[in-house]
Amino acid sequence: MWQSTHFLVGHINQISRLEWNTETHDTGHITRSFRSVTLEATVGFTFGVNEDLGLWFGTTTGRFYSFHPYRESHQFIHHDIPGVHLSKGIVFHPSANGILYYIDSLNQRILSLYYDYDTKLVTGPPQVVFDFIEWRGTISPAIFSGRVTLGRMAIDRRFHLWVPLNGGGYILDIDPTRRHPVVRYIGLNSLKLNACVFGGDLLDILYVSSEPYERNIERPTHFEVGKIFAVSNLGDGAFGYAPSDFDMPPPPKRRPSPESHYWA
Repeated sequence: MWQSTHFLVGHINQISRLEWNTETHDTGHITRSFRSVTLEATVGFTFGVNEDLGLWFGTTTGRFYSFHPYRESHQFIHHDIPGVHLSKGIVFHPSANGILYYIDSLNQRILSLYYDYDTKLVTGPPQVVFDFIEWRGTISPAIFSGRVTLGRMAIDRRFHLWVPLNGGGYILDIDPTRRHPVVRYIGLNSLKLNACVFGGDLLDILYVSSEPYERNIERPTHFEVGKIFAVSNLGDGAFGYAPSDFDMPPPPKRRPSPESHYWA
C-alpha cells in the first residue's frame, strides 16, 4: 500500500510517483515513473482518477485511457467515445459498478457511460445527463455572460454531481437522474472556477479552485483569482467519499515484481 507521503501525478508525459511530506510540506520530488505508460513528448495529462487498482486519465489531445497493471491482458486501453474528443474529467458512480460520468468539453455536456467492470471496456453509447448550453438558455434573467465552460467535477453521497463553471463564477449541484437536473447553483467571488473536491474531517466541505488570469488579460478587480474556496453547510447528504489508495497488488507467481517490471 502507498504511504501517505506518496502520490501519483501526471508528470510531463508520464505517470510518476511523487514523494511529498504532507506534515512538513517539504519540497516534493519525483521518485519513479511507470514504464508502461508514456505519451508522446508533446502530450500531457488533463485529469486522472483511480478505480479498482487501476487508473483512468485523459490527455491534452483528447484521448481517454485506462491502465490496470495486473490484468492478464488489456492493461493499457484507449477508450474511443463516439462524438467526444476532449474532456475535463470523470467521476465514478460510487455504488453502481460499471457507471461513470464524463465531461464532454467541446459540447459542454455531462455524459453517463457504461463500462464492463471486468474487462474495463466502455460498452454502449453515451447518454446525456446534463446539457449546459440548453440549461443556460432556460435561465431568465441570465446570471452570467460571455464564454462559460464546465470545470472538473466531484460526486457526493447522494450521487449528485458538483460542477464549477469556468467563466461563470458558480458551482452547480446536479442530480443526473432528473429531467431538469440542476438542483441549485451557488455563486463564488471568482469567475474562473476550474475544479472541485470534497474534503475536511467529515468530507462535508467542497473545495473549489480558481485559475489566475493570463498576463495579457485584464481581470476584474472585484473577483478573487488563483485561490481555493471552502464551501460548507451544503445540506444533508452533501459530503464526499474518502479518496482510495492506488495499491500495487502482490505480483503473480513467476512474474517480475512491480518494482522491477513497471517502474523506471
